[in-house]
Amino acid sequence: MRSSLKNETCDFGEFRNLIIPPSYLTSINQMRKDKKTDYAMVFDVTKTPPIKALQLCTLLPYHSARVLVCGGDGTVGWVLDAIDEMKIKGQEKYIPQVAVLPLGTGNDLSNTLGWGTSYTGEIPVAQVLRNVMEADGIKLDRWKVQVTNKGYYNLRKPKEFTMNNYFSVGPDALMALNFHAHREKAPSLFSSRILNKVCWIK
Repeated sequence: MRSSLKNETCDFGEFRNLIIPPSYLTSINQMRKDKKTDYAMVFDVTKTPPIKALQLCTLLPYHSARVLVCGGDGTVGWVLDAIDEMKIKGQEKYIPQVAVLPLGTGNDLSNTLGWGTSYTGEIPVAQVLRNVMEADGIKLDRWKVQVTNKGYYNLRKPKEFTMNNYFSVGPDALMALNFHAHREKAPSLFSSRILNKVCWIK
């Protein structure tokens, strides 16, 4: 079977602009001096932070990468924080555009950015990928806020928060804040997406 596949040319089909060819990654691995990261493997962000996966963007032509984040506002924020790290490292020209497949509970940020409030499989995956390819880029205003305690003998480290500045109507923001507060108090009660939705509706 392998010998017959070698004779066939694969042009990666309709989504060739979204695929990094494995042969390219293998070539990059062979050329790199630092062999700590194997770019020929798929990244699992539950085990590897997003900044490692986003380093793939530095191997591509400038401003060419798009990343599809599948998750809720927290997951999107996690990836955007990794993108902020790329800016600090001076990798601005490699920063990918971010698309969102809303799989979280509230998905307020996703909805505001035009990706919808939830994805339950009603749109075929092929159409989701077409939407990613055809989407127009928009800028998101992000701030870093540092909170410090005043006083002479302050031994606590300052806390740093990232804020996404976008327009949303008050009631949904209040619901999101209340939901977050309850989830912080009892995380074990919020372990499934369906239960989260039920709590969100209440």
